[in-house]
Amino acid sequence: MRHLFRILRLLGLYGLSLLLIREGSAQITLRSDLVLVPVTVKDRQGRLVRDLSREDFEVFDNGRKQPIAFFSTEPTSGMLSRPLAMSLLLDASGSIAATWHVQASALRSLLRWLGPEIKVSLIRFHEHPDPLTEGFTADKALLEHALERHRPVWRQTAIFNALLFAFQQLAALPEAHIRKLTLLITDGLDTASTVSPDQCLRVAEASGITLYIIVIPFYSPVEGRLRPRPIATSLAEIARRTGGRLIFAGDVRQMLDPRATLDLTPFLQDIVEELWSQYYIGYYAPTSPSSTRHRIHVRVRRKGLRVEVARQSYVARD
Repeated sequence: MRHLFRILRLLGLYGLSLLLIREGSAQITLRSDLVLVPVTVKDRQGRLVRDLSREDFEVFDNGRKQPIAFFSTEPTSGMLSRPLAMSLLLDASGSIAATWHVQASALRSLLRWLGPEIKVSLIRFHEHPDPLTEGFTADKALLEHALERHRPVWRQTAIFNALLFAFQQLAALPEAHIRKLTLLITDGLDTASTVSPDQCLRVAEASGITLYIIVIPFYSPVEGRLRPRPIATSLAEIARRTGGRLIFAGDVRQMLDPRATLDLTPFLQDIVEELWSQYYIGYYAPTSPSSTRHRIHVRVRRKGLRVEVARQSYVARD
């Protein structure tokens, strides 16, 4: 309740009249031109900093300081609980079929770390995206059942088609203040996409979607040595431009050692920890002609800290 009162006070400062309170619970309605910026702050040793307040931040849009209209942090429970919509994209190509049981186990752990405010859309893909849930759901039992129905398919792989599908699904959500995230687990080999990486990036940047990628590398012999097959061009760039990361899971040693096991859980824990430590800052887009690109800069008043902004720009729309 204290957290609620802090949000109400902040909203009141900037004249947000669309606020409804009913029977002790709050529903906050924010305008659709709200620009939401996930921000991570680290100290000189690279440790996450979680004790900052709204007053510690300054936000600039194309060099002009903007009033902060929305500010949110995770509680100290360690579970993701702020509103978040997550698309889980699972590569169904046969090349990573042997790791499916590992993926399923790690994803079940991930579901246990998500609070009741987290909505998930589960999508497997091959030549085309194949949703395993009807849109987004917070029902953990339904998601567990959907995981059980996923099996690899020996077909071609269209990663960017799947990304565009997931991004468009997230972009269509009506909530103005909800965080949007896509987590892609893949071997990184695209053989059938009909859409371009630029199409995917445009949708992600416009809607404030962050992309995290876990690559399970596929190795092949090159000049007498095993080398990872090159992953699809632009995957790393989309992750970087949207404030996410591309993570390689496993190495040649694990591939050759029959006793080695690939565990995706630590990589998912690392992503959850990063999301849990983020500040979520919102401001209203200044008026500008359609198609104007706006650069976002966030500054922290406290010295000695490094700011990482997940959303670095957006393009004004009508």
